[in-house]
Amino acid sequence: MKKLNFVYILITLVLSFKLHSEIKFITGIEDLPIFDSLEVDEDNLIIFDKADSRLVTVNLFGTVNLGEVKDYYENILPNFGWKMINKKKYVRDSEILNLEYETKNKKVYLTVKIKPK
Repeated sequence: MKKLNFVYILITLVLSFKLHSEIKFITGIEDLPIFDSLEVDEDNLIIFDKADSRLVTVNLFGTVNLGEVKDYYENILPNFGWKMINKKKYVRDSEILNLEYETKNKKVYLTVKIKPK
């Protein structure tokens, strides 16, 4: 029985590590995950980071399902401490995170903005 418990624990640890390691983040923003299949528009990435606040604007795009992208951020952002105000606005500590969605030519465009309260 102990051997079976050990195998179960080992499998659980390996799977949780694999799932966690697959989450991609925006370079320089370790608390903002990227939905799989979205790409970062590096040319328009804006990050102003100070000791007490930061301003971030990042554009993401890809050929994905808009509903899946919305569901992803609605479910994952609370895991990073963001409290939902509404489906497009979150707050954490002294910051506000806004999500702006748009679809054009079968592509989803997402603009994420983080600013001080």
